[in-house]
Amino acid sequence: MVFVQGADDAETLRKVCASVPGPHLANVSQASGRPGLSAAEC
Repeated sequence: MVFVQGADDAETLRKVCASVPGPHLANVSQASGRPGLSAAEC
């Protein structure tokens, strides 16, 4: 299980998930001021 933290946009999440094998869990912060991600985007 990979816990992704600090990836606050869909493109960064895709890069991490493509680079690291296995199941992923992400903590997506909205502190960056970006709008939140939908479930479809994750």
